[in-house]
Amino acid sequence: MEAQVVAAIGCAFDPRTEIGLKQRATAFCEQAKAAPGAWRFFLQLLAVPASTDAVVFFSLGALQETLSGGAYDALTTEERCELRVGVVAWMRDVVHRSPPLAKFHTNKLAVVLAQLVQRQILTEWPNAFDELHAALLAAPGQVNAPQPARFFLRVFRSIDEEIVRGSAHVVAAQRTHNNKVKDAMRRTCVPRLVEVWCGLVEEFRDAAPGVRRLASKSLATM
Repeated sequence: MEAQVVAAIGCAFDPRTEIGLKQRATAFCEQAKAAPGAWRFFLQLLAVPASTDAVVFFSLGALQETLSGGAYDALTTEERCELRVGVVAWMRDVVHRSPPLAKFHTNKLAVVLAQLVQRQILTEWPNAFDELHAALLAAPGQVNAPQPARFFLRVFRSIDEEIVRGSAHVVAAQRTHNNKVKDAMRRTCVPRLVEVWCGLVEEFRDAAPGVRRLASKSLATM
């Protein structure tokens, strides 16, 4: 099954693929994405070292759809934990890679993590900030690497887009949930986030101006 899905994704994303074959490959990929337990299959596919850019992008998209749709509500508490732990473990592995992930991959991964925070910070993942901070940023007194620091900022930019700014375009029940998430974040992590952002502005003022600008933009959202 894995080999078939990987081959279908390759055909679907290859601009040289004949149109009829592309349509059949795309339909097969969508069926795989809609299958019961698809989130676990695509989470495992992410961990395959030789995965192509197309496979990584499609797999992240499958996880994103799981988190944004009704399939997530059907997961047990144990499955939700497995999903989160798997995504965070993959993030830990890839965020320090050289060469780094492509920007379209990091953006997609940041959205998936933002959705996990949105879904779980009130229940299974109250320490989301602490875990992401520990995974991506150096301990106090140590020097941060630009790549994971940039990704940390990108994750919280996605949180702002998904939860804060996105609330204007969702149904009332989702808006109420988002407001609860925002209240929880104000109580538990926003003061520390501001401190981290200020620290990154100073640390990367000269060493990595791109990271400094992103941290400054994060501060401007407060």
